[in-house]
Amino acid sequence: MEGCVIAEKMPETRVPRSLTELIIEAGHRPSPGITDATRLAAAAQRGRQFADESTRTGVTRSTLLWALMTVDTAVNAALTRSGVNRADLAGILAIDEAGKLPAREDAEPEPELARAVVDYLNQLAPDSDVGTPSLSWAIVFSAQNQSGGALPRRLEKLGIDYQAAFAALEGIGAINPFGPKVAGPGPKQAKGSDSEATGPRPEPEVSDKTGWVHDGLAEKDMLGRDYLATTLAMKLRELREMRTGTSPKGESFMVHIDGPWGSGKSTLFRFLRKQLEATDDFLIIEINAWREQKVGLQWWTLHNALREAVEKDAIRLSHWTALAWVRAKATSRAHVIQTRLVPFLSAVAVLTVGLFGLTLLANLDLKAGAEMADSIGKIASLLVLGVAGLSAAYRFLLPDSHRPAKDFVSAATNPMVEVRRLFGRTLGRTKKSAVFLIDDLDRCEPEYIVDFLSVIQTLVRDARQTVAGPASKAPPPGPYAFVAADGHWIRTSYEAHYNSARPAEVLGRPLGYQFLEKIFQLQVRLPSISEATKQAFYESLLKLQPGSDATAEGQENLKAEVLSRVRDAATGEDISRAAAGANQLTDAALRLEVLGTAAVRFSESLIQESTRHALAPYGRFLEPNPRSIKLFVNTYNVLRSLRILEGLTSIPIRSLALWAVLEIRWPLLADHLRAHPDDISLKGSTALKPPKPIQDLLGSAEVKAVIADPGLGPLTSNDIRDCTGRAASRP
Repeated sequence: MEGCVIAEKMPETRVPRSLTELIIEAGHRPSPGITDATRLAAAAQRGRQFADESTRTGVTRSTLLWALMTVDTAVNAALTRSGVNRADLAGILAIDEAGKLPAREDAEPEPELARAVVDYLNQLAPDSDVGTPSLSWAIVFSAQNQSGGALPRRLEKLGIDYQAAFAALEGIGAINPFGPKVAGPGPKQAKGSDSEATGPRPEPEVSDKTGWVHDGLAEKDMLGRDYLATTLAMKLRELREMRTGTSPKGESFMVHIDGPWGSGKSTLFRFLRKQLEATDDFLIIEINAWREQKVGLQWWTLHNALREAVEKDAIRLSHWTALAWVRAKATSRAHVIQTRLVPFLSAVAVLTVGLFGLTLLANLDLKAGAEMADSIGKIASLLVLGVAGLSAAYRFLLPDSHRPAKDFVSAATNPMVEVRRLFGRTLGRTKKSAVFLIDDLDRCEPEYIVDFLSVIQTLVRDARQTVAGPASKAPPPGPYAFVAADGHWIRTSYEAHYNSARPAEVLGRPLGYQFLEKIFQLQVRLPSISEATKQAFYESLLKLQPGSDATAEGQENLKAEVLSRVRDAATGEDISRAAAGANQLTDAALRLEVLGTAAVRFSESLIQESTRHALAPYGRFLEPNPRSIKLFVNTYNVLRSLRILEGLTSIPIRSLALWAVLEIRWPLLADHLRAHPDDISLKGSTALKPPKPIQDLLGSAEVKAVIADPGLGPLTSNDIRDCTGRAASRP
C-alpha cells in the first residue's frame, strides 16, 4: 500500500459479512490480496465518514476499486492505461493517500458492490480462483452495465475506456466469465468496438495426440522443488561455517523430508545434489534404503556407501590414475586394520607360527637333487595354505562385502564401538562435509526402519565424537543427513515395534512423534501445489504450445519489477510484501521464478536475524529447553519459505509463529488440524466431532493459552489453511 498508514484499531460493535466470505460461500477461492484490499477500503470509507464526505457505512464499489489499485500494482497499471488514474480517483473520493487511515477489519459491502460481486461469481465456473484482477473486472463491469450508484459517473469523469480496461485486466489474470469474445453486453458498449466488429473468433484446432510420459525424476523444475533445494543447500553452507563451542566447525545435522509417495521427494534430492555439487565443499552419498533392505546390515550400508564415495572422490582428484586407485583401496584396508589392529596382528602371528612349524615338520632338504621336485611341491602347498589362511583372516577382519561384514560384528566384543571408530576414520579421509541422501525408507519393513534410523543416529549424529586424533586433524563439519520418507509410515513403524513395551507418552506427542523429534533437528514438508501450478505442470506434460500473447512483454516487465523489489527487500516482511506482486503474473513459470527467489531470500542469514527479533514474544509458549527453542526458529523459517514458494505471501507473523508452536509441542494436534482446520473451534458438524484425544488437547489449558492468547491470538481455521499451504491447494 503506497503512502497510506493504518492507525490503531478502533473497536467494532458487530462482525460484518465480508466479500471474502461471499466468495467462499459461492464455492470459489479468494486470493489473500482481496482481504488486504477490502480492509483498506473499509478504513478509507471510515475516513470518508469522519470527514463528512460519505454517509455510507459499508464498502462501496468506488472505494474498493481505489483500494484494489493501491494494493495491486498490476491492477493499477492496467486501469491507468485505460484512463483511470488512482490519484484522481482518490481526489474524487476525498481520500488522503498520504494521511493516516483508521484501521478496520473487513466491512460489509454496500448493496451495489454485493450485487456486482454476486452476479459475477454466479457466472464463474465452479471452484474458481478469484484474485484482485477478477474482482476489479467485476466492479468495472458492473459500472458499465448496472444502473445506480456513483461509480459509473465517476469513471466517465475520469475518461475510462471500458474495452481497454477489460482487455488490460484479462491480460493480468482477470477471469472473463463470458468468454474471450466480449466483456459483456452492457448498454454503454461503444458501437464499432473490437468485440462487435470482429465477430466470433474461430475455435483453435484441438488435438488429442500425446506422447508417453515417463515417471522418472524431473529434470526441469515446474513445482518449486529446485528453489526448496537451493534453500536447504544455503542452510547447509551456513552450518558448515558455524562454530559451536570448542568444535572448530559445525556439528552434524539431520533433516526429515516428509511427504507421501509420489510427492517429489526423490526429485528434490536430485536438485539438492545439483546445488551442493556447485561447490567442492560437500561429498554426496546417495543411499536407496529399499534396495539395501535385502542386505540387512544398516551400518554396513552406510559405511560402504561412505567408503566408496571417499575412494571415488580421491581417485577423481588424482585424475583417475591407476596409482590413485591403488592408494585409495589400500588406505581403506589400512583403516580397517587400524580399527581392529590387535585381532589382525594376532591372526597374522598365529599363521606365521603355523607356517614355521609346518616347515620344520616337513624337514625339507633343498640340497638333495633327487628330492627337489618333492620339496617344491611341499613349498607350494605351504604357500597355498598360507595364502588361504591370510585370505580367511582378511575376509574375517575387513568388511568389504555382506558376509565379512557380519563376521566383523559377530567376532567383536563391542561391535558398535568398532563400527563407530571405523566410520569416523573413513570420514576423516576427506576434507569435504559428508551429506547422506537417504531415499525410499518408507518402502521398508517396520523393523528395518527402526534399526536403520537407530544406526543413523549412532553413526551420523555421533560421528564427530568417535574420530581419533588431535583437534587440528578433526574431520570437516558434519556429517549431514537428509532422510526422505512419509512421516506417518515412520511413526507407525515405531509404534508397531514398541507396541508391547510403550514408554510414557507426552501430551500431544505420541511415541512415534517423540522418536522423530529425537532423531531429526528439522522436519520439512514438501510444498503444496496450487491449482495454477498444477495446471501449468499438466499442460507441460501435454506439451501444449502457448499461443501468441500480446501481454507477454508486460508480464516480463512486471516480473522484472517484482524481482527487483524482492532483491532489494531488507526484512522478511518486506520480502513478503514484495513477493505478493507475483500473484498477478499469469505465466506460471514467471510466477514461480519470483516466488522461488523470494523463498530463497527469506532463508538468508541476515533476513533470519531480523526475523528472530520479531519472534521474541513467542518464547513464552515454548518448553524450557534449548532444543525446543532452536527447533522453533528453524521451523518458522522453513514454514515461511515454503508458504512464500506457494504464493501465500501475506500470512501474519503471529499466525505462522503460533502454528509453529503447535507443530513443535503438539504434533498430533497439528497433523489433525492440517487435515481438519475447522476443528480448531470445535464448532463443526456434531456428527463429525474430532477424536477424543484431539478434543482433550483443544480443551487443555496449555493449548488454549497458545491458540487463544488475548494479545497474539486467536489462531483461526483460515490461519491454519494459510500456515499449512491448504489455501494454495484447497479442493
